[in-house]
Amino acid sequence: MYQPPPSDAGNDSPASLRQFARQIAQAVGLAMQGKLNAVATFTLTANVGETVLSDPRLTVDSAVTLDPTSANAAAAVPTTYAASVNRNNGAWTFTHANTTTTDRTFKVSIIG
Repeated sequence: MYQPPPSDAGNDSPASLRQFARQIAQAVGLAMQGKLNAVATFTLTANVGETVLSDPRLTVDSAVTLDPTSANAAAAVPTTYAASVNRNNGAWTFTHANTTTTDRTFKVSIIG
């Protein structure tokens, strides 16, 4: 689950600054292990041809990778895309085949 970074160190006390430094060190350590806090779950809506992925990490310049978690999701990959005009800060609209399947679920990585 996406956790936004703290807005500041809380205050200027030494204990607060040490805690903030620990949080930074933990985040860097996780990033070095590949835990980038950049993954979400996304399911294509059945019976329609577009589905919105909403996430505060999305920007017009982001790159999203679809990792299918079912056979139906894998079959949907070739026809699933977000056109440039449908890429907004905070939400992308994906165009896809209109089918009745409800298990077209992906893990998505959001970079940038």
